[in-house]
Amino acid sequence: MLIRTFREKWLNLARENGLLRFAVGALCVTVALQGCHMKKLSERTTVHVHVPEYMQKDFTIAAAGKASLTYTEQWALSLLPFIASFTAETVDFNVRQFLLYVHPKSYHPISGFLLEKSKEIKASGVAQAFFPKTVAVEEEGAIVVVSGQRTRVVGNVVTDQREVSYRIRFELGANNRPLVTGLTEDEGAQNTDEP
Repeated sequence: MLIRTFREKWLNLARENGLLRFAVGALCVTVALQGCHMKKLSERTTVHVHVPEYMQKDFTIAAAGKASLTYTEQWALSLLPFIASFTAETVDFNVRQFLLYVHPKSYHPISGFLLEKSKEIKASGVAQAFFPKTVAVEEEGAIVVVSGQRTRVVGNVVTDQREVSYRIRFELGANNRPLVTGLTEDEGAQNTDEP
């Protein structure tokens, strides 16, 4: 009786040991496969994409990190309200926000231009609104030209309406973040049509 019980326990123990070996073997194979998968993931290239705040069009990014022309166009349209539409009270905030996107090597000339414009706006109490009409992307996406109508108002009186073009030059900074390296404002002829 004791031998029979011992033999049954021994057979059950052998089955349990076989199942345990199988489970441990399966776990080892799973860990090895997981390691191979993690190694493949670590070899992939990571591209950081900074998306403008007000996206209106889809864009594509190539495997090498080169963005489509729509990408810089959307950046220009997203940054333009900071420098083209403001009031005497909001002009300082708008200039500070725009300067966050300026390349360090171009910071001094652009900030000088915008701060001079800011002083002029605050001294006269002018509010300005810009309504874009056309957008052109030049030099493989490095320059975006946005043309439209600029309206300046003092109180409730429209003091100036004219066609204006803003030319914004971009350069990719750290982590492929587009930064402004050039900014020009070209004023056209004054419109005589009063709204």
